[in-house]
Amino acid sequence: MATWLFEGWPDDEALETMTLAEELGVTTMTDVLRFKDRASLGDHFRGDLQVMQTSYDQLEDFVLALAESLDDPSENLSPESLDGH
Repeated sequence: MATWLFEGWPDDEALETMTLAEELGVTTMTDVLRFKDRASLGDHFRGDLQVMQTSYDQLEDFVLALAESLDDPSENLSPESLDGH
């Protein structure tokens, strides 16, 4: 849980809750932003949502690489060490 404060939009504070749930070996991430009202949502998500999807895809790549690195503890893994990211 975290509070978002958007620079340039001081009244657009939002509470973010991220939940990870595992079922049958599959982890699902749910990320919810709760604004105080619809007006506060403003233009934050009116655009190319592909940018957000790309970020989640990169997170997935990192988590998978991290899981693989557990098999080889000598591997130094960081987000910067992933090709193309």
